[in-house]
Amino acid sequence: MKKRKSNIRYGMQSIDKLVHRIVTPISQRHGFAKAAVLLDWPKIVGPEMQKFCQPVRVSFAPNRRIQGKLHVRVPSAMAQQITYLEPIIIERINGYFGYNAIGRLVLHQQPVFKLAGTSNPKAQKPEAPPIEVDVPNHPDLAAALGRLGRHFKKHSNST
Repeated sequence: MKKRKSNIRYGMQSIDKLVHRIVTPISQRHGFAKAAVLLDWPKIVGPEMQKFCQPVRVSFAPNRRIQGKLHVRVPSAMAQQITYLEPIIIERINGYFGYNAIGRLVLHQQPVFKLAGTSNPKAQKPEAPPIEVDVPNHPDLAAALGRLGRHFKKHSNST
């Protein structure tokens, strides 16, 4: 009797391997030959360009896997700038893969979705200084009124 190989793995595994195992089949259905275009997009184009363009899918001519078209989501305000940067983006992608995987970009003027975990902590506003409220014999009420005052002060300055 033959022993069957089990797919169960014991011990710790790299999250990278797990993510690739999940993302690869999904990305291939959308035309991505390699999930790396999706997963490594910030490394490929850089953090600044990543804010303004996102890969949607890759399409190739029949029976070919070179010189494909990369469909990219771009906000309409940035479309012309991305058009000027198209040779640089294509060069970075092809340099990343080591062959001429992409021949041109097809821009789709749509809003770019912000990815989870990509917030810039430097761009966040500093918290307003504490507001001291003196309520004798009620320290909890004083703290609550101070928080409420900070909230109003923070939101009245942003408008």
